[in-house]
Amino acid sequence: MRSVSIGTRHELEPCHSQQVLTSSGALVTGYPKKMRLSEAAIKKFREIYRREYGVDISPERAEEMGIRLLELTQLLLQNPNPDERSDDSVIKG
Repeated sequence: MRSVSIGTRHELEPCHSQQVLTSSGALVTGYPKKMRLSEAAIKKFREIYRREYGVDISPERAEEMGIRLLELTQLLLQNPNPDERSDDSVIKG
């Protein structure tokens, strides 16, 4: 699998925190109300998607999918207890 960057932190607009009730019933605080991608990041995501899947998606759909990808990445990279971080916790390929 190739590693692809669709944007930098500077391409995301700042957002305010709020409390969100997830589908599992958990209350999450600090979740962004609305994250936005820059036009450049949306364009790059659309190019990558078109190249990989042969399908052209709308800018709105690309932004939605890009944000969901970033949110998933953030979730996967979270460490629930930073005090227990060690080099053993890193998956090496």
